[in-house]
Amino acid sequence: MRYMVLGLTLMSLASAMELRIVSNSYNEMSEYGNAVAVNCYGGTPRTTTKWRVASGQAYHIYLVVDISKCGFKLKPTVQATLSSTVAYPHVFELTVTKIETKKFEVQLTGTVPSSILHTLALAFGYHVQWNAVGFLE
Repeated sequence: MRYMVLGLTLMSLASAMELRIVSNSYNEMSEYGNAVAVNCYGGTPRTTTKWRVASGQAYHIYLVVDISKCGFKLKPTVQATLSSTVAYPHVFELTVTKIETKKFEVQLTGTVPSSILHTLALAFGYHVQWNAVGFLE
């Protein structure tokens, strides 16, 4: 088995991080021959993340994250964590959904109505740090 090693950051190609694929869940990998696996990561702005209130959803807000600069050919695997400019006083569930090659959605579910959750997210600077692993175009 041949290992492809490449580092990529969303902000700078010069800041490289190594990724070694020892196994994968992509049955399609062989059809791409010398496809290169990358680890692309980033974050939304600390004070200006654009949270949206979802219509028809009483207790969650969401955010669409653009990962088009990563150049994925297949749908990547994505992980995300919630951060804040201050300690946040509530318990939330963060879910990554609707993953595509150029974007994904993050849903934040809380125990308060969406309008209040949205206000808290803006007031406390909720933002997302994310990591996506997949194959380059």
